[in-house]
Order: sequence, then C-alpha cells, then structure tokens
Amino acid sequence: MTLLPVWEQIRISVPPQNRYPLEDLGTLCWVPMCGERGERGYHHIVRRSFTGRPVDHIAIDGLVLDNRAKLCTWHHDDVTENRALIAYLTGEHWLWCTPVPAALAVGFQTTINPRTGTVYVVHGKLERKDVG
Repeated sequence: MTLLPVWEQIRISVPPQNRYPLEDLGTLCWVPMCGERGERGYHHIVRRSFTGRPVDHIAIDGLVLDNRAKLCTWHHDDVTENRALIAYLTGEHWLWCTPVPAALAVGFQTTINPRTGTVYVVHGKLERKDVG
C-alpha cells in the first residue's frame, strides 16, 4: 500500500481496466539512486483500500496512468510503513517523496500536505530500470 496524499484523493478515478496495455516494469527498484532488485511482482501505487480492488491503471484529472511500480524490499517497507510517499504532482510522473522538518527542506523541491502541514522533499521521479 502507498500513503495516498489526502490532497490528491479527490482527483483520482478508476478507468476500465481492460483498455490499457500493461507495460514491462523492469527488474530494478524505480526509486531514484537505488539499484537494488525489485520485489517479485509489483507495488500498487494507489492503495487497494482506496480503489476498492487491485487496479493496474488509475486516472488523475482524466489522465490514465499505470498504477504499478517496481520497488525493492527496503523502499516497499518505506511506503507501507509511511516513511515515504509516492505522489503525483504535475505532468504524468510519479515522484518519490520523504517527510522532513521544514527547516531542512530549504533549497529542495517540496510538496506540502495542506491538511497537516507536513513538508515532503521530492527526490525525483519513479522510472523503470533494468540490469544493464
């Protein structure tokens, strides 16, 4: 499960699942600067509890996105234990973010949860990687 940013939930819908191709997710963890092998299978970015079932595609503001990412065990634990979050901020990219005290976020790209005031540093976009 991913900690779904509460400020994004209203923008998410579930499109028909059989209309979109499933992309190959590669073999390595998608988190920036990580080169570990990804877990078997994949991680659903938007929580199943939010979508009502496991879904491979979601739509944000009508833009259909793959709802799957390859994560290593370490980074999977980070998102399931709420030490990190995967956010959709702009364009069509999922971003890896971690919470930090606001004073330490100076000079970094950040996003803020408007309900809690928590500051998240954006470490970069999640991208497919292979052993190469």
